[in-house]
Amino acid sequence: MSESTPPSRFPPFLLTPALSDRATAALAVAVRRRDATQAELRAVIEGCVRLLRDRGMTAGAMLVTMKAFVRHSMDEPALRNCAASADAAEFLMDRMVSWCVEEFYRTPARS
Repeated sequence: MSESTPPSRFPPFLLTPALSDRATAALAVAVRRRDATQAELRAVIEGCVRLLRDRGMTAGAMLVTMKAFVRHSMDEPALRNCAASADAAEFLMDRMVSWCVEEFYRTPARS
């Protein structure tokens, strides 16, 4: 049995800096505008999931990591003072968990 990659509860979350920045920016926009930007946020979250899965994380470890990432991102200056951020974050966290599970178990494309 091969070892899996453990979850990451603190930055850098095993994500590339570019992907982390893109996800944080998409989250900030989604918190402010709700449904208008969820397609972009979902695409970025799915990219994060694929990266973590490809790096050997189990589904459970990936969910712990992605939830920690979202919580950390919600404390970024762009979101810290946003009045709607707490309600939006809870809503988005629920959606994000669904997207993560769906993407984790989606069959990767083979070349």
